[in-house]
Amino acid sequence: STTSFNTIDIESTLTAPAGVNLNIAGDFIDNGTFNHNNGTITFNDNGFANNTTFPGSQIPVFYNLTISSSALSVTFPSALTINGAFTDNNSPSILDATTHSNTLTFSGTTSITTLSATPLYNITISSGTLTGDAGTINLAGNFTNNAAYTHNSGTVNFNGTGAQTIGGTSTTSFNNMTLNNGAGASLTQSA
Repeated sequence: STTSFNTIDIESTLTAPAGVNLNIAGDFIDNGTFNHNNGTITFNDNGFANNTTFPGSQIPVFYNLTISSSALSVTFPSALTINGAFTDNNSPSILDATTHSNTLTFSGTTSITTLSATPLYNITISSGTLTGDAGTINLAGNFTNNAAYTHNSGTVNFNGTGAQTIGGTSTTSFNNMTLNNGAGASLTQSA
């Protein structure tokens, strides 16, 4: 089922109904604790652009996070955790690395789909398996694999302006990898 809200303002603890899609057309203000309960948050309107906030010390954790607005402008905190699927239909990306230095951490059986040509910043796989986009993931920061990565026949394009690293405790197999960065990249994996 799908439940739609204009604004969600969390001041204590909010546990979403199990597996439900919450459409948010207004603000998502998290001053408390949000428990995703294996559901989907879909940001689908321009209206919440100015007031989507998270406390500086809090790292929001979503199960499935879908961005479905063509003109959405919001700043997530410097770290964001996904336990399910991350789908960014926004162009430029909501986590556009030209203006944000976010680390997107994937934990569990996860996937990423992004339609934007603008780069994400850092991607970290902390546990489980991340299935990559079948197209191209543009990355301006670092790629850290501490678990497993399935390339899904896609491409990871390292196109930052500063030196980038490809590292972690696990070996990464890319289908296609492009280095389009004059500052270069370093391989820091042990294998």
